[in-house]
Amino acid sequence: KPANLSMHPGAGNPDRSVLNALIGHFKPGSAGFSDPARLGLVHRLDKDTTGVVVVAKTPAAMAMLSAQFSERSVKKVYQALAFVTPRGRRLVQLSAKGRIDAPLGRHPKRRTSMAVVAEGGRSAISDWECLELMPYAALLEVKLLTGRTHQIRVHLQHIGSPIIGDALYGEFSGLPKPLLEAAKAFGRQALHACCLEFNHPLTKERLMFESPLPMDFQELIKVFRGSDMHPFT
Repeated sequence: KPANLSMHPGAGNPDRSVLNALIGHFKPGSAGFSDPARLGLVHRLDKDTTGVVVVAKTPAAMAMLSAQFSERSVKKVYQALAFVTPRGRRLVQLSAKGRIDAPLGRHPKRRTSMAVVAEGGRSAISDWECLELMPYAALLEVKLLTGRTHQIRVHLQHIGSPIIGDALYGEFSGLPKPLLEAAKAFGRQALHACCLEFNHPLTKERLMFESPLPMDFQELIKVFRGSDMHPFT
């Protein structure tokens, strides 16, 4: 899935979505889905998150794939370029890894946002590993054990490492101006679904699909990697 593409149509965007594309791809009624609003969509990516998405071609396949997501047997791997704040740097070091087990719920003040909540939240677990540490950022691999709305974005913000370019959950005033301008020019959160692994709904064969980082994501990493500015101490 490319950036700037929603999974479902919404207010102000009635036509451009993955669902619209599926409706156009399938002949009316040929796929056997009784509810066109769910035509093959097994899971979701945020509008500006790129990468691998699986779509079911039949209701039977959708039921079997949905069951795998519910049972947490689907392996979901992401890469994120995260801003390492002074607080985050105490945790995020090269080759470091960890688990974020922090329940998520609606933000108490911003109802369109999610937040780590002490009470009433849904279980949310993310495993992370630092693949590369740069002066002001880290390239992280994140594996989702659950699939909550905005989970990676909120969890990384929670540990002091918000995703570069995330206008909803990030605060980047500590970035030097050239890096801040590069993040703004990138225009979205630097989050990519790089790998999806699941069992074929009919043959049960284990399948793995990978998606390389988009070129603009790779270029953004080069900018942060090449910075000779001194990070926080």
